[in-house]
Amino acid sequence: MSSIISLCTPMQNINFNLFAVSRITFDKILAKYTVFAFIPLIVFPAVLIGFTQELQAAETSKVTSFETMANELIQGIEKKSSFKDRLLAHWEGNSRIAIWPLHQDATIPIPKKLTQSWDDRLLKSLLKHKKNKYQFYTRTDLNVLINEVENMDVRLLNKNPIAAVVDNAKVDILIVGKILNEDGGVKLSYSALDMKGGILAITSKHLIPINIAKIGAAVESMTMDKAMVKAAQDLLTMIPNLSRIYTQGIRFAHTGIQTSFGRFISNRFTDEIQNKGHGYVEGEGIQVLEAEINAEDIRQSGGVGIKLKDVDSVLAGNKKDEYLLSGTYWDMGRYVQIRLVLRNYNGEGRTINTRVHKTSIPPGLKLMPKFDNRWDGDNHGYGPIGLELTSNRGFNPIFKVGEEMVLLLNTNTEAFITCFYHQSDGKTLKAFPNKFDQNSYIKKNVQIQLPTEKSPFSFVMSLPTGSEKVRCFGTDIDPEPFLPMELTQNELEPIPSKIASELSKIFQNIPKVKVTEVVMNVTVNQ
Repeated sequence: MSSIISLCTPMQNINFNLFAVSRITFDKILAKYTVFAFIPLIVFPAVLIGFTQELQAAETSKVTSFETMANELIQGIEKKSSFKDRLLAHWEGNSRIAIWPLHQDATIPIPKKLTQSWDDRLLKSLLKHKKNKYQFYTRTDLNVLINEVENMDVRLLNKNPIAAVVDNAKVDILIVGKILNEDGGVKLSYSALDMKGGILAITSKHLIPINIAKIGAAVESMTMDKAMVKAAQDLLTMIPNLSRIYTQGIRFAHTGIQTSFGRFISNRFTDEIQNKGHGYVEGEGIQVLEAEINAEDIRQSGGVGIKLKDVDSVLAGNKKDEYLLSGTYWDMGRYVQIRLVLRNYNGEGRTINTRVHKTSIPPGLKLMPKFDNRWDGDNHGYGPIGLELTSNRGFNPIFKVGEEMVLLLNTNTEAFITCFYHQSDGKTLKAFPNKFDQNSYIKKNVQIQLPTEKSPFSFVMSLPTGSEKVRCFGTDIDPEPFLPMELTQNELEPIPSKIASELSKIFQNIPKVKVTEVVMNVTVNQ
């Protein structure tokens, strides 16, 4: 993507078409936690027989897959173990390994009992390997640890379990799973991560053959028009005094990307809200606006007046009858499942689930985003440093050409920050530090904004449209002396693609480093 950096001097504004920096943190840990902790959910019951069949399928048909993944994890852990590690393990006791619950960060609407059965199957396979060398936590053990963690720092729990538990010092290795949609079921894989944020092992991706459409089949399937009408009616019944909606985007599954279909859903739903809501409030009726914090307001406050953890609350307005709309949808074969979430600045709100027939979706809309996984790592957000990133439109923001993006970052400890921007045209540039501001050090819990006050440019979206990424690394030591020359330059020039594709590995291989990596998608529309 070719976005614009606008360089500003006291005399004039000069536009350099250097790179497509749309608006570039966290699908907000707080926002995510708020939804589940404080929002009454509208949940549709699953069909008991269908769910039981899927659970039995997971228990009986994929033993080989879980044994294979267990072998891959143990082999990777042992391969990465140094002589010093083995010696310490001999004198200090067995390495403590825990499987982080899949349901803690599930990106697909799968029942908790089913994801637990997969974690249990993996643990059972792991227990076959040299139990004298490893101490495996059971689910009960880990639940105790999670309860302790929740009392410590709930904001880090889901997005970065390592940062949440590292000070607890009760585990040495966390095994974290990932579930992705796939025809005929889901793709499941696990990574073994140490407490320094390093990846010890990554399993291959295994197909778990389940019928997702059958799970929760009691959710009524209907045409697009009927689904949107009913969703609007349900919402207005639950929030009768609704006055304003700020839209933040409807994104595809785990990607954080809004497609043309997601944009259509957002527009169709809010149109129906406005039509059905006439008379619910006095005055001009229900207003629909895009969620945004003005970039100039952030610059004038130096980012201090808008705390990163409060961004979604600010985006939701300042009244109880104003709500922030976001959502997710999943392709389930014949159907598309849609989850719409509305919450106000207090975190109060509602979640609506609906399912629409694919045949009723207007032609020309794209359900699946165009994927470019060349720079997708397997350690996004996991590490001992609680690095948080967001924008003036929240996490995984959506912008139009010509609009401006401002990034907000902070950490739970002092750290050095390095950020890159992956454009949709395949080019990657180092966004921070840069030649205008070469100091990458930030203090504990001190928020910074990008571009910084020392950088006389702004991030403004330009053509072509598409999906882009911001990738930031937080390290406990200055990484520059250990980076390739191509990464130490601060001239806002494209980085060779071979090096850009190895960024995660390059930072993780810095000697004795503690590192956390966070990736955020940016959708740019016309």
